Amino acid sequence: MTGISLADVEWSIVKATENGFKEILLPLIFCLLTINFLVSYVDKIKKENRKS
Repeated sequence: MTGISLADVEWSIVKATENGFKEILLPLIFCLLTINFLVSYVDKIKKENRKS
């Protein structure tokens, strides 16, 4: 641990977390929104089919 302070370690963890957030969470949120849209769209189509 020579030459590396706890603050440096914490900062690198924060940077890694930010990068991980951009790499993982944003695509995940986008994916969930897409799935949510598709589910509601399919549900709408099913309701339209029941009417006719």
